[in-house]
Amino acid sequence: MYDQMKIEEELYQLRPMNCPYHILIYKRKPHSYHDFPIRVAELGTVYRYELSGSLHRLFRVRGFTYDDAHIFCLEDQIKDEIKGVLDLTEQLLLQFGFDKYEVNLSTKPEKAVGDDDIWVKATGALKDALSDKGWAYEIDEGGGAFYGPKIDLKIEDALGRKWQCSTIQVDLNLPQRFDITYIDSNSEKKRPIMIHRAVLGSIERFFGVLIENYAGDFPLWLSPIQARILPVTDTQVDLNLPQRFDITYIDSNSEKKRPIMIHRAVLGSIERFFGVLIENYAGDFPLWLSPIQARILPVTDTQVK
Repeated sequence: MYDQMKIEEELYQLRPMNCPYHILIYKRKPHSYHDFPIRVAELGTVYRYELSGSLHRLFRVRGFTYDDAHIFCLEDQIKDEIKGVLDLTEQLLLQFGFDKYEVNLSTKPEKAVGDDDIWVKATGALKDALSDKGWAYEIDEGGGAFYGPKIDLKIEDALGRKWQCSTIQVDLNLPQRFDITYIDSNSEKKRPIMIHRAVLGSIERFFGVLIENYAGDFPLWLSPIQARILPVTDTQVDLNLPQRFDITYIDSNSEKKRPIMIHRAVLGSIERFFGVLIENYAGDFPLWLSPIQARILPVTDTQVK
């Protein structure tokens, strides 16, 4: 972590993680068991003081943006929530062309918080969710965090290299440390289960992986330059300019010959063509041609009321 900064007699701290702030959102009001699951997500920028020798282009930086989310749920909802995160992860990674994963399930270490029964239940829920997906996975015995079991996904790029981006972690510690509760069906206070999830992980690292994977030759929808339009004249064969500019080539008989020069136009006048386009689509362009291809709206969880 970075050291605190004192500004106008106030202490400030660069945020190293998003978890405590999502918990504060949860604690803004009391909750009933009817409210679950509760999902909080953001593209949050965090700062971590990495040693200078470990910094590496986009892959390891000191300030990065995380597609971070936390799910607060009941014990019997863990499996369905994990399954939903796995579905979302698969859908997003496939859009970027990643279809090969290495999946690891890390279990309880020697030093851990939480009762054994909830560890068994949480680990079983992760296993069941992976089995439902039909994904092969390896078990890392004792490799889990002290606060709960986790699933890590490593994606494989075009060169066969593996990068960890996606992670799903069950947390049995923070709900206790921050004393977050809900009222159950018997009107008693209980602690919810907290799940950390990141689909792409660090956005900077993920874009570094993308650039390496495609070697800069991005698919059409992802490319910053999707098309190039060249202004040319009508199609015609020109026998004059090669002679006027004395351009030649050596043929198979080692003799000088003049090439044929062809002028061609696909669209003709670009201004006229775009005028026709605007009239044709009445401003409602197809996705690949539209200057605004998508709008991202800040909304809550999808609900039907």
